[in-house]
Amino acid sequence: MRVAASNLGGISSTDVTLTPGVNVLAGRNATNRTSLLRALMSALGSDAVALKSDADAGEVQLTIGEHSYSRALQREGTAVVTDGDPYLDDPTLADLFAFLLATNPSRQAVLREGDLRALIMRPIDTDAISAEIQRLRSRRDAIDDRLEAIDAEAERIPAIETRLEATASQRAELDEELVSITKELASMDAEADGEDAELDQAIASLGETRSALERLRRDAETVDSAIEDLRDREDGLADTEADSTQELEAAIASAETEIADARRRRSDLQTQITSLQQIIHFNEENLQAPDRLPVTGPDTGAVTDGLTAADEQVTCWTCGQGVGKSDIEQTLDELRSLRRQHLEENRELEATIRELEADRDVKREALGEVTAQAEELEEVRASIAAETERHERMTRQIAQKEAELSDLQAVVESKQTAQNEDILALHREISELEVTRDQLDATAAELTEQIEELEMTLAERPELEAERESISEQITEARTRIEQLEMETVSAFNEHMMAVLEMLEYENLSRVWIERVDPTSSHAQTQFVLHIVREGADGGAYEDTIDHLSESEREVIGLVFALAGYLVHEVHESVPFMLLDSLEAIDSDRIARLLRYLEPYATYVVAALLPEDADAVEGARIIDSV
Repeated sequence: MRVAASNLGGISSTDVTLTPGVNVLAGRNATNRTSLLRALMSALGSDAVALKSDADAGEVQLTIGEHSYSRALQREGTAVVTDGDPYLDDPTLADLFAFLLATNPSRQAVLREGDLRALIMRPIDTDAISAEIQRLRSRRDAIDDRLEAIDAEAERIPAIETRLEATASQRAELDEELVSITKELASMDAEADGEDAELDQAIASLGETRSALERLRRDAETVDSAIEDLRDREDGLADTEADSTQELEAAIASAETEIADARRRRSDLQTQITSLQQIIHFNEENLQAPDRLPVTGPDTGAVTDGLTAADEQVTCWTCGQGVGKSDIEQTLDELRSLRRQHLEENRELEATIRELEADRDVKREALGEVTAQAEELEEVRASIAAETERHERMTRQIAQKEAELSDLQAVVESKQTAQNEDILALHREISELEVTRDQLDATAAELTEQIEELEMTLAERPELEAERESISEQITEARTRIEQLEMETVSAFNEHMMAVLEMLEYENLSRVWIERVDPTSSHAQTQFVLHIVREGADGGAYEDTIDHLSESEREVIGLVFALAGYLVHEVHESVPFMLLDSLEAIDSDRIARLLRYLEPYATYVVAALLPEDADAVEGARIIDSV
């Protein structure tokens, strides 16, 4: 593998060959080792590279076998534009878990006690998964409501069937009565010998008109009932439409503002935490390195070799004045306390942000429902207008039929004589029975239609049940996807941390492990709690905090956490590289062991080391000049 770079970082021009296994960029500080690592990161797809300050253009080319990848940087005014064909389309996983420079998020998350779970889950769109789970739950709840409604509808079928049977029985009795009266009328008509055919025609027309009028009235009543139902639905939808929409939009906007404010506060706080950590580490290193401290006795001011006297004085490395070592240690304790307060506030802010985001998502879903209700309201109002127009048309038709009926009744009455009063009475009775028959037929048709609709509704159940089962499986799969990744991360970290601690032989560091803590509420998220167990002088174990660890121990924990992310996200499948820098806090022998431990997990392990550290890495390809 070959890397050629020009005008990137501090590099003017370089051409380096790397081989599978451990590759070491050896050199003192300011020898462009980090610049080469960043150039390689750029060819792989990362944006963590800078153009050389005195150059207008720079580039890097990566050749692996027969394939080449490149990135070019061009200065345009005050901006730098990047172009090219890198190894990765999306470098997120590599930036998090393969490019392990000093600013690597995984290393920093351990150093500043950040949210380890949030970092390991960053490549996974957990918000989208949570939203999908919520959508699936809503759909499942809707299916449950529909199944309950279907069950309730099914319970109506026996009663409707009973009414239909009773209607059919009444219809049969009415048919018998009609047959009997029709025979009687035929007999009387024969006796009357057709003396008044015009009257017979008027009476027949009267019966037909009365039947048509009754049908129109029934239809009008049905339409009127439908309009009332639609108006009730309109009232229910209109009550919440405008106010709910405005309230929800305002609440969402307010939540977005609160989230943005909280994120800004968290960002500022994390910057302060990082600054405090750097100050604490710098001062701890100076206190723990006797050869760096100018020490003076309290009386003579002579330089001494020991640092054990209770009143020993040192020259402050910031102000140049003589101060007591205990004063510096007290100041450090105050800084550590302040950092712990900031860390606690940071955790509270992260919890607040999660709660605000969850509340915002609920309101967004509610706004979607209100929007759907507004669309339904428009449809209901359109239906009301159409049904009202239909009802008005029927009302006009009813008035017309009533007028026709009145005219026919007048004709019949004018032609009525004593001799045909009995015939007229029979015609009237037949007409009334026919109206009743039509009503029974309409009732039977309506009941039959209801039964058919209910049976069609029942036919939905198997499909709905199958959909519900599928949705439940999808919810379980989505929830398990997150839980499985969390558990795999914890398992990988704990396993490798145990092996690395044993290999590196940190004497008083017994165990470092992550505990996966389940949420205490529906809106909370799983937490990763880092535990550090030390062994006391008496051989007993006690739990400590990360800010009491040495820088070497902290760096090792950060690297192992990055390795856990590298493994659980299967980064090696897309990025066969692991790049390391800023390992000076770890001693040479441990660096060598750590690199050998990492070697099986990446095809190319590339580390920037000081010369004395590089000498300890046996069997590695050593590159002395960048």
